[in-house]
Amino acid sequence: MLEAELKQLIVDQGGIRPGVARREAFKDSPPSADMTYLKPWAESVVSFAMTTGTDWIEDYFGKVERMTMRDNMYHIYHNIYGVAEAAAEHLKLAGYKAHAVIPNGLYRPDHTFEKELPDDPAKLPELFARLRADPANAAATKNLTFGTRGVLDRPKENIKTTCNHCITVCSGPMKRRKELRNLLFRSGVVELDDNGQEVVIKSH
Repeated sequence: MLEAELKQLIVDQGGIRPGVARREAFKDSPPSADMTYLKPWAESVVSFAMTTGTDWIEDYFGKVERMTMRDNMYHIYHNIYGVAEAAAEHLKLAGYKAHAVIPNGLYRPDHTFEKELPDDPAKLPELFARLRADPANAAATKNLTFGTRGVLDRPKENIKTTCNHCITVCSGPMKRRKELRNLLFRSGVVELDDNGQEVVIKSH
């Protein structure tokens, strides 16, 4: 009964595909899926999705402007947290412990960049660490250290997603995906000028 109420609450708040998974479902998962990392008392995870829409994709991939995408992501992050807080409050009123997880922008102290780089021929973590320290990635470094609540503490101008290209390309049927991929590849690259401003360098 409570689970059904919770799922309906999430849908009413704007979430989609709500679900509940118990701790035993994660027994064979990697350490990053350990729900007790945040709260030792955690027994279950409540999850849901929220659509980002598609009307901003062409301008973003076409390097026309980024603020529409930032605007969208800013509101999505805050909306996700709002739904999570509503769900957590519902559980608390029912007598359970609950915690709303911050959606993005906070990293564990032992994440890849701070770990001892393992004896791996690919040495990808070492490469990522060097890229992070590169002056050209100064904006990304600022994102990691801005505020104590990740993206929830940032202004829209400092929302700079770095990992959404694949999921954004995969929007719609294959023909549409190919069109978006080609738009992304053929519209130039974004670089920082001497003043730290983003500029589009068109490919020849």
